[in-house]
Amino acid sequence: QYVEPFVGAGAMFVWAYQKNPDASFVLNDYNESIMQIYAAVKDDVEPFLYRLDRLSEGYLPLDKAGRKEFYYALRHRHAYDYEKWTVTTEAATLYFLMKTGFNGIWQINQNTNGRFGTPSGLLNQKDKVYDYDNVMEWHTALQKCTLLTGDFGDVLSHIERGSYVFLDPPYRGSFTQYGV
Repeated sequence: QYVEPFVGAGAMFVWAYQKNPDASFVLNDYNESIMQIYAAVKDDVEPFLYRLDRLSEGYLPLDKAGRKEFYYALRHRHAYDYEKWTVTTEAATLYFLMKTGFNGIWQINQNTNGRFGTPSGLLNQKDKVYDYDNVMEWHTALQKCTLLTGDFGDVLSHIERGSYVFLDPPYRGSFTQYGV
């Protein structure tokens, strides 16, 4: 069993899954929005991909100025209109924003309702915003996972004897805010 109480982007999970895809996995993060992405990819991948494709179709034909306007309008809707969306629509929208935002980092701002507020990235995607095959690989890998959202201490009850536990907590004093 592999347990990661601070999964974040999941780089170590990918390594552990590649080493032993038959293991069971427990992934947790305090950031509910990030865990919603994992849950949507795991349990609702087709609507997740559909939303990504619709957003990509609206974004890719635009010039850089149009893409910037698209990004900030979508980020605003994600911050203020998300309650009208399904959880999967919200997760796919955030995933799209993270793919087109600055270096895929996570920031929250007061002007984004305390939600994702990272500035736009370079906006130079050529023919796609996301990698379909990668999302499907994640979909397969996540089938072996128990996904949790909460304090890392809540994960302790899921640790079995002989588990591999990877602890990489968020960094203190960085400019990135994790919403805690």
